[in-house]
Formats: sequence, C-alpha cells, structure tokens
Amino acid sequence: MSNNEEVVERLLNHFNLTMSAIEKRLGISNGTLGKYKRGAISTPFSLITGLKLNNLNPDYFLTGEGSPEIGS
Repeated sequence: MSNNEEVVERLLNHFNLTMSAIEKRLGISNGTLGKYKRGAISTPFSLITGLKLNNLNPDYFLTGEGSPEIGS
C-alpha cells in the first residue's frame, strides 16, 4: 500500500464516511482524494487546510504519527 493510500485509509477510518463525503466536509474539490490516492497529484494544500479548519492534525493523517485531533 502506498503512502497516499494509507493517508486516504486513515481519513476513511477516522470519518467513517465515503471519500466524497469527506471531501465535502473538508471543503476539498470532488475527486481530489481519488486522484491523490492514485498518486496522480501530490498532497493537496486544500486537504491540509481542511483538516486544520476541522481541528484535526494533518501530521497524523499524513504520517500516522500522533493523535488525529489537534491538542490531544
């Protein structure tokens, strides 16, 4: 499993939603997570921004280290 696939898997597990619903919740354009998962695009800035706006730790989702919530 690639790192991008692991990132998307962590998002899916955390939110327990579809990729489309996660994109909507984080304010990411439709289809962005699928492109990222396939490696067609690099880490979208909108993903990092969306996580921060939802008080979530981007480092956790991108590396698997730490806690999902900021300040935990």
